[in-house]
Amino acid sequence: MNNAANKTSLGALRSHLFDVIERLKTTSDPEASEKDLISVDAANTIAKISTCIVNSAKVESDVLKTIAFAQNPTMVQSFMNQSSGLLLENGSSEQPKP
Repeated sequence: MNNAANKTSLGALRSHLFDVIERLKTTSDPEASEKDLISVDAANTIAKISTCIVNSAKVESDVLKTIAFAQNPTMVQSFMNQSSGLLLENGSSEQPKP
């Protein structure tokens, strides 16, 4: 997996969210450095964006499951591409193996 994929994976998101939690804990520490602090507003914004990313991953998963279990996956993929512009993550139209 390349470096860009590592930064945008759900695992990286999870790690980042735990980092945000730790940084929120330091807001009450008077000896915490400026780089270790994060505002509650910034943390809330990160949480909201993270929710969107997770929901997007759920939709992608549902689409892939639908394609994998459809009797005619090529037709389903074609419909999905035309109706909402969804493609597989790598941009190909190759179908997953059931």
